[in-house]
Amino acid sequence: MQYIRNGKLILNLTKDSYEQLGLSGKPSTFHKDRQRYVVEIELNKPAMIPGKPGFERINWCFENTFAAPFSMLFASVDPQGVSLPLEFPASARATPMTFNIQSTCLNNVVIPDATPIRTIGKNDLRWRRSVSELYEWIGLASMQSERITFGDNIDPFLCVYSPPPPPTTEDQQDSRPSSGCLIEISGFIPSQSIVRILEALRLFNIKQIRSVPKYIEYFGRLSLEFDDLGAANIRINFPID
Repeated sequence: MQYIRNGKLILNLTKDSYEQLGLSGKPSTFHKDRQRYVVEIELNKPAMIPGKPGFERINWCFENTFAAPFSMLFASVDPQGVSLPLEFPASARATPMTFNIQSTCLNNVVIPDATPIRTIGKNDLRWRRSVSELYEWIGLASMQSERITFGDNIDPFLCVYSPPPPPTTEDQQDSRPSSGCLIEISGFIPSQSIVRILEALRLFNIKQIRSVPKYIEYFGRLSLEFDDLGAANIRINFPID
């Protein structure tokens, strides 16, 4: 649920909750399978006055649908995505939620060469194989797996994985270890803050591409996971060498 300053109440509901609520809405843009719906209520409309049909209908839907207590998340942010303090009545059981940022260095790892992705057409099977190998590597990097460590010699009986070859230069024909950074942000993160993180990551990409090999633009990867209350968990993999 989100309240915007211009007097608009936005409800992001599961399909079951939407059908029970009885208010008109539309399918969520980010859920093409129609499992989530968005209901927008204009609180500044003249009809939103107690006693008028429009208000009473919405009030009836809430009282008869969401009668049981349920948990909610509230956030107030400025246009830059910075969280602002919130004040609640003394009777409200509100618990402050923040998000934590953890950075982990990945040293002595093999960072794959993404040149085939840039030079081979998407209809080529080699391109699909390269993309599949790249995302497999990103998954292992997110888990800080030892399988991407430079010089890893795990017994093939235990694991047959080997990372894709790293990029080489004219004066550096042999592969060499690299370093990366895994950034994990967990907690209740407002959508505006996520947008600012994406913009900062894009800006970092642009600055770095000027001085490092082109393959770096393919490794700035961000994944989002949400729990039942909407709290987000962000993981960013990015090479620094």
